[in-house]
Amino acid sequence: MANVLSHDVSQYSINPGGTLSPLSPATVAAGAGPWSVTVDPSGQFVHAANSDGNNISQYAIRPDGRLTPLRPATVATGLIPLSITATGSVQ
Repeated sequence: MANVLSHDVSQYSINPGGTLSPLSPATVAAGAGPWSVTVDPSGQFVHAANSDGNNISQYAIRPDGRLTPLRPATVATGLIPLSITATGSVQ
């Protein structure tokens, strides 16, 4: 979940039945003003559109479900990105 005012992204595990449990730590740092989050179709990566930073934060999803920032941690965009859509898969 994107947390626009605290500049981070919440991370959860999905339990049987679809309920969520916060992971530890409960959040990971994002750019300024993360507005939306998407998971790529392969289920290996998460991206957050940072509306105040004019960039996208990018993370790998670890086997335990926690997010690890990729390098570079952010990629520049145009002004005020509010959403991101991932299509296809990483080769």
